[in-house]
Amino acid sequence: MLKTTSAHNQEESTSINEHSFDGVNNELLNRLPSEQEKAQKSNNRNYPSAPFRPIQLHYNTHILILFLESVIYSLIALAVCIPVWIILIVLIPLGFTIKLVLRACQCVVLSQRQSSNAHVNCYPQPVDTNDLQWLQKKNHNKQVYQALVTMEKGLEIGKICELINTKLVLAESDFGELLYPRLTQKIIYFSCSGYCWTFDDNFAVENHVQQIKENICTQYDLQAYVSSMANKEMSFEKPLWEIHVLFDYGTFGDTLLMIRIHPVITDGISLLRILSRSLTDGHTSFDLKPRFGNKFLFLHTLYSICIGPLVFLQNKMKTTESNPLQNKELSGENVVAWSSPLSLVQATRLKEITRSTINDLFLAISASTLRTFLQQRKGIQNPYNVLANIPVDMGADRLYIKMGTGFCFNHIILPTNTEGVLPKLWEVKMNTDEFRNSPNAQVMFGAWWIAVKCLPICLCYKLWNHLHNQSICTISNLQGPDQVVSFCSKKIKSLRYWMPPQADQSLSISFLTYNGRVHMTVIADKAVIPNAHELTEIFDEKIRQLTGLLAHRYIPGDQAYLKLRLSDLSQTNNSNQDSDQSISELHAHVSSVNQQLSCLKSKLASSQEQSDESAILMEQVEALRQEFRGLIEELRKRESATDFDENVPFMSPSCSSTQV
Repeated sequence: MLKTTSAHNQEESTSINEHSFDGVNNELLNRLPSEQEKAQKSNNRNYPSAPFRPIQLHYNTHILILFLESVIYSLIALAVCIPVWIILIVLIPLGFTIKLVLRACQCVVLSQRQSSNAHVNCYPQPVDTNDLQWLQKKNHNKQVYQALVTMEKGLEIGKICELINTKLVLAESDFGELLYPRLTQKIIYFSCSGYCWTFDDNFAVENHVQQIKENICTQYDLQAYVSSMANKEMSFEKPLWEIHVLFDYGTFGDTLLMIRIHPVITDGISLLRILSRSLTDGHTSFDLKPRFGNKFLFLHTLYSICIGPLVFLQNKMKTTESNPLQNKELSGENVVAWSSPLSLVQATRLKEITRSTINDLFLAISASTLRTFLQQRKGIQNPYNVLANIPVDMGADRLYIKMGTGFCFNHIILPTNTEGVLPKLWEVKMNTDEFRNSPNAQVMFGAWWIAVKCLPICLCYKLWNHLHNQSICTISNLQGPDQVVSFCSKKIKSLRYWMPPQADQSLSISFLTYNGRVHMTVIADKAVIPNAHELTEIFDEKIRQLTGLLAHRYIPGDQAYLKLRLSDLSQTNNSNQDSDQSISELHAHVSSVNQQLSCLKSKLASSQEQSDESAILMEQVEALRQEFRGLIEELRKRESATDFDENVPFMSPSCSSTQV
């Protein structure tokens, strides 16, 4: 009896222990962190804060020291250059010959596939060397450009397909050749010759232009949809582009076109030129600024041959301090956001006052935005300087548009260690001036070409991923049309685009100017930056801060003009009749501007918030306010000058002693 009871108790305790053990196991399994939690935990760890340091100005360095540094640098560059070029002179022809022999073998492979398909030729066009950098398969960042076009309502999906097919896909040159053949071509891979372009026999424009079925009513819904599309790869079974169409969006029932295109087809500059010249009404074209590759191209090419190996080694060995935005455990889920439009007139005024460029201004404000984000969200009191990837356009200006990648990526230092927006702008200007006067862009452009000719493509990808991962983000800037363009008589209200982050970067910031406005967009990995709106809000705050700091500053050169005008005014004030007449005209002009301002304010109060129409009205109101302030200031100066002439006459020697 005792044995039976003890056995029963032992079985019961065993079952209890098993159940308790299973419960502990389940509890431990539930407590194990997921991949996203691991990434978030690694993002929230403590990062070092940089020591505070004074800003070092390059022009304070003695000229003799600069001369000695340049001489020593040139000697080291020559010592590295000579053995490297001896090796390359042997490797480049050898690698080129081997790849040429392998490419010749593709006829044998294609002859087996050709059979009854007469459209496939024996020698398909190989992918260009500079385009190969986009064909690497990545786990986190999907290689796709995304552009969001907002236009007036009134078009149907069938009409949009017809216009795109006739104006883009089937557009021909004067010689009867397709202007944009890559829109009907897909990429295939041959083990012997690599990636090649071949025409898609099953191409149909209806497979690439599709209507969005989701219910998208608000800007939040739209950003969620664009984010979901940023996480989808393009299918290589068909040409690498597609357009998603959304009807009846927002208060005014606008039509949205979301363009998704693989970077291997063309870059952002060529894409804008294609859309403006072929798709818009009147074949609108816009003037591009002189391309970087055309400035001192010959001298920089010769210089890059001499110091290129040393520059490439310096870029490869660059190191930065640990930063929460440089995270190896990315989630692979990207989120997008965009800021409110910035007036290009306002941005131009800021860059003219500071004697910088638009690119300098955007880089400085981006650095200030990242510094504030790291301080407020990551708890770093004084972040270290970081590196950013910037695409440098190396293409030549041509009358015709050549599809493909015409730029190369280069590093530039973002002064996140510097306090204040204006000091950041000064430091960015020094860095960009130094970069423009160096052959770094030519070195990186030529280094990729040499690597592809000499090395297997997989090694090229690993080498360039290492270079890209030294920077924390990609910052790009595109220049769009200066005026409003239309598509099938429907005005295009706004343009936005997103460049994908490179390699294992977690952030990409893009700027696009269109119709006198600047649109800033952000795409970020959700594990590193869960809410991309924080960056756009900080960016808007930094713009307002810089505008306030420079609100009472004159553009260099305009102050002399104002002094000349005032001297002319003091001379003409001898005629009271002319002076009174000019003052009366100013009063009438002030009254007219005040009426226009009141009318625009009433329209702005009745318009929908956060719409494109309200943004245009706000720009007009701001322009009238500046004109009103200028008129009031000029009126006060003229009235004070007139009162001075009437009340204080020129003194003669006799009255001067009395006055004293």
